[in-house]
Amino acid sequence: MPLLLNLLQNSHDKISLMRNGTWALSNLCRGKPCPDFKFVAEALPMLSQLINVNDDETNTDACWALSYISDDTDNSNDKIQAIVSLGIIPRLNQLLAHPKVKVLTPALRTIGNIVTGTDAQTQAALEAKVMVPLVNLLANSARNIRKEACWTISNITAGTAHQINNVLRHQAIPALVRILNTDVLEVKKEAAYAVSNVTSGGNDDQKNYLIKQKVVEAICTLLDEHDPKIISLALEALNNLLDYGKKVATEEGNPVCDIIEECGGLDRLEDLQQHENQDIYTRSVNLVREYFECEDEVDATLAPTVESTGNQFAFGTSGGAPVSMGPQTSTFGANTIAPFTFQGKFAF
Repeated sequence: MPLLLNLLQNSHDKISLMRNGTWALSNLCRGKPCPDFKFVAEALPMLSQLINVNDDETNTDACWALSYISDDTDNSNDKIQAIVSLGIIPRLNQLLAHPKVKVLTPALRTIGNIVTGTDAQTQAALEAKVMVPLVNLLANSARNIRKEACWTISNITAGTAHQINNVLRHQAIPALVRILNTDVLEVKKEAAYAVSNVTSGGNDDQKNYLIKQKVVEAICTLLDEHDPKIISLALEALNNLLDYGKKVATEEGNPVCDIIEECGGLDRLEDLQQHENQDIYTRSVNLVREYFECEDEVDATLAPTVESTGNQFAFGTSGGAPVSMGPQTSTFGANTIAPFTFQGKFAF
């Protein structure tokens, strides 16, 4: 490592040498298990220089190195803090607007890893105005970029009410609603986490804002999906919003109930009472019984006779900070923790 760093220090007028050296450096920073951080840490000052070089190839490999280092599975988040302390988040934000996907992908991954850290580390990204490029990326033509942008935002909405407010203020919710209504399932799932975290950890004003942005209608469309995980997530979010609706109900009733009925959500909930997944069946039955007036009792014979052993999902308590994927090691879908305990953030 010291020899390579010395070589890179003297390579700025030799573009080919700089590119090859940065590529070699990125490979020294990756691996499973991760290389000892005391050796990798020596490279951080050089990486902060390399991402500022006016060369796409160098920027790309330097960002990949930073993404490997920031993929921090240690509860101390020391590696993430070391990167935050470099002061390079503004430069990473600039690269999020790069026209080439190969450059912005590792920059986005690094930012996404940073916001899986502590609230203070997430706040550092927000103070560098990361939401501006993130919201733009929600409309990117590349599916994986939209997916990863949603994942990054979901880790921000797993933070404090102030941080959630930052997401709302930058008009991310209308873009997420569009994704929930029109995008492919794998992108919808990450958008669902981002929105669901607000329904669980947001305050009443923030939940009211979601309702005005037609989040309820968008979540109801997810009840038609075949993926049990996204259905369970949608049911959790609806339960949180219905609970808020009960708090603000008038003589005319719970306003969230009205929205769900008008958009066909109640019909979907009733259909889910025949779902083969025991937990989805139980949750849908309980939602209908608790929030909707029904003349007919739910037929107990509709309950599945055989439980699906691979698709059981435990719901967390409403009102606590949800946690989008925490820590989730995936390229956006395969959660390695029990779904919906909503206790922390998700990391790749």
